[in-house]
Amino acid sequence: LADTIELDYHGLGWGDEEVVQLALVISSGALPNLQKLNLSFNPIGDRAAATLAKSLAKVPDLAIIELKGTNVSRGHTKALRGAFSGRVIADYKPNGIPKVVPRLKYLRRGK
Repeated sequence: LADTIELDYHGLGWGDEEVVQLALVISSGALPNLQKLNLSFNPIGDRAAATLAKSLAKVPDLAIIELKGTNVSRGHTKALRGAFSGRVIADYKPNGIPKVVPRLKYLRRGK
């Protein structure tokens, strides 16, 4: 796992419990080189996002999180942004056009 740079779990039907388990793996330090995490089109919500945010200190190279088509609220998207101090986020406006927000490289959410 240490050499993994991308995890793509989009559209697997994962809920909060699966993402909480993934966050435990991330927190363990098993994925130190992770750069991209795609959780799009899964019915995950705020519990998953909050737990994931707490684990992100263990993945300093993570620059992209895909959350498009999830149930993560704007408030918990902000918690994820806060976990990415010093990176840049591209979030989506309602019209689908990305806007850049300072902190993360990309955090994509929306429908």
